[in-house]
Amino acid sequence: MRRNIRWAQVEYQPNLQTPVKAIPLGVIAEELSKNDRLLMIVGREPIGPVPGLQLEDAWGPFSEVVEQWVEAFSKSLRDCFGHAAPDGYAIDELAQRWKRNLYLREPQTQQSSLLLDEFARRRYRDFVYPKAPTPVRLKPWVRNQLQLQRTA
Repeated sequence: MRRNIRWAQVEYQPNLQTPVKAIPLGVIAEELSKNDRLLMIVGREPIGPVPGLQLEDAWGPFSEVVEQWVEAFSKSLRDCFGHAAPDGYAIDELAQRWKRNLYLREPQTQQSSLLLDEFARRRYRDFVYPKAPTPVRLKPWVRNQLQLQRTA
């Protein structure tokens, strides 16, 4: 069965004054059916100092959002559920809300025969670890995934 999956990559830009290469954090994917809205977030979160993130002198709440972005995005997505049209994607609303240092790249729709969780994990692997043959766990990162479902 072919599914329409709307998905986006999540990135972090450490410095808006003097932009550097953005850091890939993860993927958010969404699938709609007649009665359900299913979302999957797959990503990595820093645990402790990570070279290149430039969080050493960051204001407390800002660094917490970056360090716990999966939870922050899931809370925002729950709110987006109420704003999205029944046949519209909550991920598009989320992309409008998160546009600064921590943001979603332009969401796109893709047909796939994969289940949503497998689709999201593959996009995550290809985005975060493009040259690795299999996903690797690099210290000081922790992999995190969250699935949300809203039933009509």
